[in-house]
Amino acid sequence: MSPSHHPPEEWVLAYVAGSGTEALDLLVAAHATLCPSCRAHIADLEEAAAHSLAEDAGVPVGSGALDALLAQLDVQDAPREPLAPHPDGLPMPVRRYLADDALPWRFLIPGIQQVELPIVHGDMPVRLLHLAPGLKVPEHTHAGLERTLVLSGGYDDQAGTFERGDLGVRDASTVHVQRIHADAPCVALVVADAPLVPEGLLSTMLSWFVRA
Repeated sequence: MSPSHHPPEEWVLAYVAGSGTEALDLLVAAHATLCPSCRAHIADLEEAAAHSLAEDAGVPVGSGALDALLAQLDVQDAPREPLAPHPDGLPMPVRRYLADDALPWRFLIPGIQQVELPIVHGDMPVRLLHLAPGLKVPEHTHAGLERTLVLSGGYDDQAGTFERGDLGVRDASTVHVQRIHADAPCVALVVADAPLVPEGLLSTMLSWFVRA
């Protein structure tokens, strides 16, 4: 089943233009790996951008035109990771940040483990979270945006159901409780602007351990 919750168009456009942040580009690329419609949309945007650049540079559009155009540029971006899953199911754009095949999960509190990727968003680490089946993440909000991309499993909150490939975005106006689906763990890629803001005792205790 295709994802129902997608990145904002401005993030996608920034990804295609190469003007996005590393963390947001990772979210877009990882989502597109799991979302056929967004992957096709990005391909269309890249083709349109290549044609526009080729026309501006006087390069005939056709076989090899994009390579010829890139050869004229002063600076070329490093090749992007293919928008395809790794054999372990993780999107390739995520897997390239991990040195080993085995994920080095670190225990936080019962039911929650994390891996910090070697990338930051502002002052916050970009992380993978592993949330146990049936876990209820206590009520909380955020001092900024929290972006959660489901890589496996799923959860429900006040905004609906989020499963593999779905991207949830929450801000300071949202107080929510996440309920992890009971049939499997939920693994998610999280990019947050600031630590969570707890609502109630359980979330206060959670915030001592989890910066989300």
